[in-house]
Amino acid sequence: MRVPIELIDGILGYLYDDPASLSNCSVASFAFTSTSQRKLFASVTITPPRCDANDHVSPTLRKLRQALKESPHLATYIQTLQLEDVGQIVTCNEGLTHHWLALDEDFPRLLRMLPAVRKLVWNNGMNWFNWFALPCTTRQAIQTALVEWPLTHLEVMGMLNFPLSSLKPAESLQHVELRAVHFVQETPSPGGCAPRLKSLSLVEPCRRLLPELATWFVQDMDMSELQSLSFKTYGGYYPKGEDLLSMLRILERSASSIRTLDVSPALEGTSIQCSLAPTPLALSSYPTTSGTDVTVVPSLALPSLEYPNLHTLSLGFEISDLPLYTGESSGYTSAQWVSKSLENLAESPDQRLKTIQLRCHLVQADPAVTFDQGIWKSLVKQMCSPKLGRLREVEVQIHAVYSEAKAAMPVVSNLLQDVMLKPLKERGVNLRIEEIS
Repeated sequence: MRVPIELIDGILGYLYDDPASLSNCSVASFAFTSTSQRKLFASVTITPPRCDANDHVSPTLRKLRQALKESPHLATYIQTLQLEDVGQIVTCNEGLTHHWLALDEDFPRLLRMLPAVRKLVWNNGMNWFNWFALPCTTRQAIQTALVEWPLTHLEVMGMLNFPLSSLKPAESLQHVELRAVHFVQETPSPGGCAPRLKSLSLVEPCRRLLPELATWFVQDMDMSELQSLSFKTYGGYYPKGEDLLSMLRILERSASSIRTLDVSPALEGTSIQCSLAPTPLALSSYPTTSGTDVTVVPSLALPSLEYPNLHTLSLGFEISDLPLYTGESSGYTSAQWVSKSLENLAESPDQRLKTIQLRCHLVQADPAVTFDQGIWKSLVKQMCSPKLGRLREVEVQIHAVYSEAKAAMPVVSNLLQDVMLKPLKERGVNLRIEEIS
């Protein structure tokens, strides 16, 4: 009896994280071969050579090329290509040090063998990787692949001089994540149909070029259908709200389509008066160039735009005993930014917010002793506004920055329950508090 392909696919689906079993299934029966191979080669990870190896070619890359030579049809099954620890340094015979990928002549040839990659993950590991450390032939092969592949997802982590202009020709691109990436535009972006992004994540972007980065996404990418925006600069130094000003430019273009919004700003050196003004300026009037004095901007909080599709809002902030340049507690600046953002969103017409997630970093030696009910009551007051009538879930994540403060976190969780649970429950809103490491 012939087993239906749907049943085979369902059975082998349970082995998605067991490559050894999938490999056995591929040779156990001809009926299983095609489905097993598709799942086995759907995602391929290229790892660096051993640091003590004389051969600088990645063993996984060499095995993959050999497999594709023997069975070319496997190349069409590879939809996700992950490059791990690309920043790892090796020493060649001349005593010079290079990134291992820069010495691997097989890599450009491998890219030309893959026709169906939909997701590329470039992880440089603990070491930064300079794009110009790659040979010209390798750079050209990567840029050609970005254009020719049906690429929908791109994730790049820890890279210097990344060529943004190479993204615009990738017309199928929908999801972009840049984490600690410094960019350069080698040539003006070519014309043609710009990629229509569905999600964009910018984590720890380069401060010096941040306004230019925002301008590039606004001008060279189609943001009209962006559904997810994640912007995280917490822990960096962006004086006078430079990071938020850049984020707001992107948000202005995509507010009508955004479904999930995740913002964790630095707020370092930002004048506290900026976050308390009653009426924000139109976004088009925000200064957009580096070095501009932005203390005149009435508000850096999320503005009262139309968010008809926004369902989930995540905001990161800190509560700290450390003083800002203003001489006031940095915790109040950060919490007031959150409070003002919630107030503005409540005023947005036709808002449909269902879930609010708050990530709070406690920069305090003993957060239980210095627990400030006033901060949390002000946030609860905004979340209990009748204008947020569709709100159903509030998630609070708390993180102790100092290791000696971790023992106090259960007490802080109980204090938060005391302050937040009753008023939110009366509004029909579920509360969940989580301690994160």
